[in-house]
Amino acid sequence: MRAAGALCAGILLTLHAAAQEGGKDRSKPARPFTVADAEGSSADVAQMRGKVVFINFWSLTCVPCKAEMPGINNMRLHYMADTGLVVMPVDLDRNIKDDTAYMRKKGMTLPVYVATGVVPQELFQGELPTTVVLDKQGNIVFHKEGRDAYDVPSFYHLIDSLLQQ
Repeated sequence: MRAAGALCAGILLTLHAAAQEGGKDRSKPARPFTVADAEGSSADVAQMRGKVVFINFWSLTCVPCKAEMPGINNMRLHYMADTGLVVMPVDLDRNIKDDTAYMRKKGMTLPVYVATGVVPQELFQGELPTTVVLDKQGNIVFHKEGRDAYDVPSFYHLIDSLLQQ
């Protein structure tokens, strides 16, 4: 039991370190940011209080972005029954029709979103892919620029700890 507590403490320290990446405190509320899905419904990401929000900024023309999509799909499937997690791949090229076709062709069930306005700089600074996780209070608790794996036990543990808060 002590080992599990130490592991959780380590994960939270890792979360805090990721939130302060580059010396910038990212553990602050995300500013309003609106996305639309394939059906044209829109949502303000910063207003999804009570949910953990996983946002992945990507583009269909970005090879590293497409390479990490199967892992993001696996992570979403892992949490499919948990309505406390929202997974949002946001295509910054706004090619929602092509993105949806790509996801189907690759056998993925990820929803596709596009930004409908300006993306706040604390969420995206220009590098694709970029992944951001917001806690249930809408605070940025994870920020990663570049390709990564999100269907691994260490990331599941991070999401689990956020879902339990």
